[in-house]
Amino acid sequence: MKVKYVHDRRDEEFTLGKKYDFQVKEYGIEIVDDLNDQHVIATKNNKYKRYEHDEFFMFRFEFCD
Repeated sequence: MKVKYVHDRRDEEFTLGKKYDFQVKEYGIEIVDDLNDQHVIATKNNKYKRYEHDEFFMFRFEFCD
């Protein structure tokens, strides 16, 4: 499973339509962006306690195969 950048928010570090490998860490989902920097793109700090409901993730990414 990967995450895909599907909503263009004009983030220079991500490419629209690109799939990224991710790791689940104790603090959230982490990816390496196009600039070779690590980013936490989702945490469970929301009322549903689910990564896909994290605002940053929800407005930019989705899970894919």
